[in-house]
Amino acid sequence: MDHATAAHAQPARIRRNWKRAVQCSPALVAPSRYVSELMEFSLALGGPTLQAQYERFRAHPDGQRLLRERPDLPAVLADRDALGRKPDGSLGREYLDFTGRYRFDAAAFEGGHDLEGMAQRLGWDDDLLYVITRGLQLHDLWHTLGGYGPDWAGEAGVMAFTYGQIPDVGIGVIAGIQRDIPGGNSRRGWKTYLAQARARGRQSDYPVVAPFEGLLEKQIVVVRDSLGICATEVSDHHGVPDSTFRYGLAKAMETAYEPYRQVASDTAG
Repeated sequence: MDHATAAHAQPARIRRNWKRAVQCSPALVAPSRYVSELMEFSLALGGPTLQAQYERFRAHPDGQRLLRERPDLPAVLADRDALGRKPDGSLGREYLDFTGRYRFDAAAFEGGHDLEGMAQRLGWDDDLLYVITRGLQLHDLWHTLGGYGPDWAGEAGVMAFTYGQIPDVGIGVIAGIQRDIPGGNSRRGWKTYLAQARARGRQSDYPVVAPFEGLLEKQIVVVRDSLGICATEVSDHHGVPDSTFRYGLAKAMETAYEPYRQVASDTAG
């Protein structure tokens, strides 16, 4: 079956894999050490909610085009020389600055996770594997577009933003755990920050299907506007919280960390 036909075929039912979710659940205790297992835990819990998001992707005209044409976003994001030639202030250059500063690598990310093995264990078809592979590569683009750093506050903000876009059970479990660990912030300010991050994702224009390969040349402010992603300082009125501890991978890999500005105390209101 070719990609054009597959894009219109009825997808197989996606079931929750409780056994695999339990096997991967220890990753919740040490997420920075077991990133693949945390990812698989989230996806194993998806079931009907993952199915709904998959069908939404397939029903969207831009999603159908992506499934037909199969553009290779991981390869585009891994080409650091090409990204370095993008204009100053463009999404591509901002993404390169973010990932370079913290030594994140799109190619290493994909190579470091057995996504095909995961697909076999969880019973995905080729289209779903493509959608999830592409979706996972969007994580650092959400950091870049959202202005979220790689520490605990930034990771929690991105997860809340993602859950706002994709209300999937697996993502929701992880976002819920992060909501209960304020990382040195006041609980009130922390919950306000994450609620606003989630609202920001919910109000965006379904950027999961955006043709990012063609958007990397554009100024980041233009891309944010086209995708309905408001600027951080407008969305998060309390500011981005400080964290007294940083997300493990970032702590080990960062090159020039600048802390988030302190949240205004729960003053007004």
